Amino acid sequence: MQSLEMPGDEFLLYLAAECQGKIRKLEYNGGAHKAELKFDEKSPAVVEIWSAEPGQGPKAVEGHVRGMLKKAEAAKCFVRPARNEFFPADALVVDVSDAEAAKAPKDEPRNACGQYGLDEDSQSFWRVFQGYAWYFNLGQDDFEIDPGSLTLARKDGNGKWVAMGR
Repeated sequence: MQSLEMPGDEFLLYLAAECQGKIRKLEYNGGAHKAELKFDEKSPAVVEIWSAEPGQGPKAVEGHVRGMLKKAEAAKCFVRPARNEFFPADALVVDVSDAEAAKAPKDEPRNACGQYGLDEDSQSFWRVFQGYAWYFNLGQDDFEIDPGSLTLARKDGNGKWVAMGR
């Protein structure tokens, strides 16, 4: 189990791959609208962390993605379960209807709904938990972190570390 210091006296706990004695560690990079987790300052973001209002669930993802698309394209996009056995059970993707998807070529990976939408050529998906919408873009290789293990923790009133509310 790895830990990463986050803002607000919080820590991110996660499982990471180990290869030849080296453990893959994440670095935090905060920003005005989103935060990023990277393997180092030169690598692309592996995880983007966006705010999500309590109770918003998948609507938080839909709001972030639709806001970056042209109106006509945004109207076709919706959030659905990722339905990928290798992703966490709560993984989501932004996609088009089955009828719209049927128009795409059958012999190549399908993309839909812009940069944060479905990308069948990459291991990318959303999760909404602990007050945030988390976008994972784990590339094409084996996972170097376990995306289902990410947990934010902080000290409670008694000074004990506890997982933040889901």
